[in-house]
Amino acid sequence: MRKTTIAAAVVAGLCCALAGARHITPTSAVREIYVEAIVIDSSAYSSGFDSDVSRSENLYPFNRKLDRFLSLGLQNVTMFASQNSAITSSAVSAVIVSDETVSCPSPGMTYGYSRGLLDTTCTVARPTRYRLNATLTVLTEGTGNSCRTDVALTGQDGAVFSVARTTAGQSVHVLSGVIPPGTYRVRSTTDASSQTTKSPITRRGRAVADFTLSFYCLADFDASGFVDIDDYSSFIAAFERGDPEADIDLTGFVDTDDFTAFVTAFIDAC
Repeated sequence: MRKTTIAAAVVAGLCCALAGARHITPTSAVREIYVEAIVIDSSAYSSGFDSDVSRSENLYPFNRKLDRFLSLGLQNVTMFASQNSAITSSAVSAVIVSDETVSCPSPGMTYGYSRGLLDTTCTVARPTRYRLNATLTVLTEGTGNSCRTDVALTGQDGAVFSVARTTAGQSVHVLSGVIPPGTYRVRSTTDASSQTTKSPITRRGRAVADFTLSFYCLADFDASGFVDIDDYSSFIAAFERGDPEADIDLTGFVDTDDFTAFVTAFIDAC
């Protein structure tokens, strides 16, 4: 809900005064990131002769908890936690693939299951803007398959800020918002299972999560990595619409306090 509208002339004058483009370090808002678990679980069962189960996961298994992943500070250090995932002090990016194919050339039952899991936590020291870009894909060939994939950003208390999931086909998600200071969990799973009870039949299930969750300076309203006039224009447009993204102080209202908070962050370049 918008309670106050800022006059266009005031906005224009303030924008002109602050129009210099400045590159900002998006890591300034993120204090630490931990990897809690990166796990692949696979299982297979067959009661038929000459049956076959094959699987592939493009995420290397980790059997131990990686405690401190990044030290405190503003270093934009990249470490590869697996073959297809990278975690930096400003983003979590991963490609997780679970692919399960079962065949039963003779009478009997064959079942296969594959699961990928990326589970991380991060702590932000101040209100921080985030953007989640995710492409989720589920492929099933034949009946007897059960597949799903998802990615979610939640608070330490379990509150859900963003979640994307699919159980069929492909879906593209672009989600964004502002989170208050605190610790957050970024979790993505892929589940693929297949079974066949007839001969000769092959079944396949495939689940893919391809996503990047990035954290930005509060004033970087367009998530470009820069604080400049474009951010100001984007914020004003959202402010005038009463868009929830303009609720900078997270009160549930879009009002002059949000405008003041944005101007302060803009001047400081976070």
